[in-house]
Amino acid sequence: MNSSKKKILIFIGSLDTGGTEKQLLNQLRHLREHFNFTIVTLYKKGNLFNEFKKEGIDLIDLTIQGNVKRILKLFILIKKIFITFKKLNPDLVHYYLPHSYYLGGFLSFLFPSKKFVMSRRSLNYYQKNYFLSNFFEKFILHKRMALIFANSMAVRDQLINDEGVKKSKCKLIYNGIMISKKKKELKKSKEIKILCLANFIEYKNHKLIISACSKFSKKFNFIVNFVGTGSHKLINELKLQAKMANIDDKIVFCGQVKDPSKFLLESDIGVLVSNEEGFSNSILEYMAFGLPVIATKVGGNSESVKNNFNGFLIDKNNYEELSSKLTLLMQNKNMRKIMGRKGFEKVKEDFNIQKSVEAYRVAYQDILDEKYN
Repeated sequence: MNSSKKKILIFIGSLDTGGTEKQLLNQLRHLREHFNFTIVTLYKKGNLFNEFKKEGIDLIDLTIQGNVKRILKLFILIKKIFITFKKLNPDLVHYYLPHSYYLGGFLSFLFPSKKFVMSRRSLNYYQKNYFLSNFFEKFILHKRMALIFANSMAVRDQLINDEGVKKSKCKLIYNGIMISKKKKELKKSKEIKILCLANFIEYKNHKLIISACSKFSKKFNFIVNFVGTGSHKLINELKLQAKMANIDDKIVFCGQVKDPSKFLLESDIGVLVSNEEGFSNSILEYMAFGLPVIATKVGGNSESVKNNFNGFLIDKNNYEELSSKLTLLMQNKNMRKIMGRKGFEKVKEDFNIQKSVEAYRVAYQDILDEKYN
């Protein structure tokens, strides 16, 4: 560890394979040139833990093993967070995702001379699932942060309009992505491949895709690849739905993959039909590989997908509209090519990783230089 660099401590629940975690990994690969980072996982190491380790990033896992009562586990974890903070004595603390914010936020009261920031990576619908969470964030924690990062205008507007965060304390930094240098090979097969990169969570709404595909003409030669992990119960429900619709041979459950580039290279259309979304990494990956995108009009999706330009935006839960737009793209190879090219140019210009990394570097440095008070 370079002692001349400022120390940044990141708290996160786990380093599982998700959009936030992959985004963090890509950012720290570049930002570690400027700062010393330590990541603390609170309840699970996660599938990407060793990937961070390979990058030379310091990691501390505070997961409590064994059968421990919840209230005791909470007390032990808070104590571990306190001891870890005291030992590392960081210059800045960054909370990722709500759990780390709730569990570690008390540090901002005990150490008011330190700098604290938080990243909001989704819309605030999750607050409905946690008693008093909106009050806790709005009136207690947010006020202790030097800066709050939002990854889309939709998320930023919620923070400002619904949760009272001052505009000067809320900074928009879009997700960034590495631009693919891999080239698509000319397809020999006429089969249209539809890709959905999304973990199996209810709000990702994989069921809508199966419902839309069940309406296709029998003459369509297509396959849908679902890439992700998650609820086994939901996966079984989706398999049954596909079977009942008599398209189970068209729906492939590919599981979790560390690098989805193989699927992206082989695909013709990217789909993400979530009922809620902060700002989707999957959409950026589709665009980086030149795929036209169909996405729902939720969260920050409209900030990356421009309707009738690099894809289509549809109303959520509208399987007929999804079926119609998929049909249009499957029948029109030239449209797929043009929209894919426009998406690639947009992601290269607006959402490249270098742009995101530089924005974080400047923000961190400004906070440390006490430009945010």
